[in-house]
Amino acid sequence: MAKGQDPNSVIPALKGRRAIFIFASPSDQVQVAALRDFVQAMDAVGSDAAPMIWAPHTVTPEIRPHNAVVDPTPNDGRNLVSDLMEIGLDGIISGEPQGPALALTMRMWVHKIEMAAQTLTEVMYERKRRAQNVEYFKAHTDSLLWDYLRNRLAPVVPPCDRHLPEGIPSHIDGWSFGSSRRTPSGVVYRLNRRRQDSASGSAREVARLVDKSTIRDINGIMSLKRMVDVLWMVSCDKWQHPNIQRLLQIYHSPTHIIMRMEYSGAGSLHDRLVRRSRRPLSFPKTSQILQQIFRAVTHLHLAAKVCHRDLKPENFDLHETPDMVSVKLTGFQLAFVLEEVLLCHQKCGTLPFVAPEVLKGEGYHALPVDLWGVGISVIEILCGTRAVDEALGISEEDHPGLAYRWPDGSFLQQLLAGFQEPGSAGQLLQMRCMPQLRPFLPSLQPVVDGLLKVDPEDRWTAIELQATVELVPKGPPMAPPPLSPLPQMLLPDHEDTQSVQMLEEQEEPASLVRNESAKTAGTLGGPGFHALQDD
Repeated sequence: MAKGQDPNSVIPALKGRRAIFIFASPSDQVQVAALRDFVQAMDAVGSDAAPMIWAPHTVTPEIRPHNAVVDPTPNDGRNLVSDLMEIGLDGIISGEPQGPALALTMRMWVHKIEMAAQTLTEVMYERKRRAQNVEYFKAHTDSLLWDYLRNRLAPVVPPCDRHLPEGIPSHIDGWSFGSSRRTPSGVVYRLNRRRQDSASGSAREVARLVDKSTIRDINGIMSLKRMVDVLWMVSCDKWQHPNIQRLLQIYHSPTHIIMRMEYSGAGSLHDRLVRRSRRPLSFPKTSQILQQIFRAVTHLHLAAKVCHRDLKPENFDLHETPDMVSVKLTGFQLAFVLEEVLLCHQKCGTLPFVAPEVLKGEGYHALPVDLWGVGISVIEILCGTRAVDEALGISEEDHPGLAYRWPDGSFLQQLLAGFQEPGSAGQLLQMRCMPQLRPFLPSLQPVVDGLLKVDPEDRWTAIELQATVELVPKGPPMAPPPLSPLPQMLLPDHEDTQSVQMLEEQEEPASLVRNESAKTAGTLGGPGFHALQDD
């Protein structure tokens, strides 16, 4: 390339060459600048760019020493070779060879580059072939899971609707997707009615999404089936309950299972308990929450015959107004319909709401496990979140989610040590109960003691829990009425000797009768006082 020539002018003639060797002196700034411009221009061509090799030279071959070494580091301290390699240079010939040595070195570089290109092509081809195989097997696996196995094992899930888009849909069945929040059971989107429908009224609904990529085998399909079976059961006319979230419709897209459900609140009960320090929860609302939790669980056990297995404040959605509060039970991923008495072996739940028998890793009955979760939830409602952890000296790092790592035996030992003694749960509630909620203690201490018995055989059942619903105080105790002031007695004038004499004669009997009247009427101005005057 001639001095001062534009590098872009020679680029078209060099496309597709086997290699390009560039001779330039690293000590000549003009040549270095031209080299940098040429490398950038050639590299911008893309896949048609030929490999570029730089052969630095400082002096003419006639006067070059046989052991000459090129220093590619200029006086400014910057590494010239590194800069050129970053912008597209493929290699550098060191030592300034000449004659046959230079020719052999150049041939070696051409052969080396061609071998590297061939190896890279083979690697890319193999990776592409593997990616195609992965997509092939993935498509057939999805077909096996969501066509064949879904139809055979989980017919409650509808077939895939290919008209629904992949990913998060923008609208579905007359509803548009609005704001979202993350819950223990997945992402929940608020649905907004796209057109006013008089039949639907002003009812609000939400959409709960299940990512199909998280379901990879038969066990995942069966878990989905159990959850949908439970949701349809608690949503039917026979078993629905005002404190249990209802399922309205299920949609099946290429990437998600979409469950349209009734609106149950803008957040969870746990979120509301955490914000209680900034926004207090009144005594009547706390009473409503406790009663509704008790009613939801007893209905689930006694009427629908459903085991939840993950009862905690996070799985109760809360809707609050200035005058009242309502909670609805959600999160049925681990729930199942109890068709017969059987032992469960799956290690599931959330610490510290998981019962001791589950932590032991042995077979357990699911109904008592639910009641243990209710007892711990009552303590958190009356004492604050993480009250049990603080009482037992358990840090947050000691009990990770069971979905990620099963806790070691130390947590079980701490749990047993804290609740093994009879009445220990009630003592914990009494010591840590919030001052404004202490009127709940007389009625809820026996409840907590019954629900948090370590032995599941001695633990309360839903029948005992149902009997205590009406015993929960509806409001704080009424203060005693103030005593009415004593009436002013008019004494006779000292000049009225007759009245004074009569008063002196009746003084002793009158005082005795007034005392008796005070015991009967409660105040001196009651009926007894007037009876005294009549006498």
